[in-house]
Amino acid sequence: MLGLPKTRNTILTNNDIFRRIRYTFDLKDSTIVDIFALAEVSVTQQQVTAWLKKDEDDALSP
Repeated sequence: MLGLPKTRNTILTNNDIFRRIRYTFDLKDSTIVDIFALAEVSVTQQQVTAWLKKDEDDALSP
């Protein structure tokens, strides 16, 4: 897989990177929705919550 950063022999997914950015900037779900709106992309807080769940989470949406 080209272009994906590795950490401790694990490839980071887009969601991994998204989680790290959210944590680094201490962004709330509503703020993330507002950021997407600035780019004229409509997302819901439920979508953001699903994206931010750990991949191992049983409640992870497909």
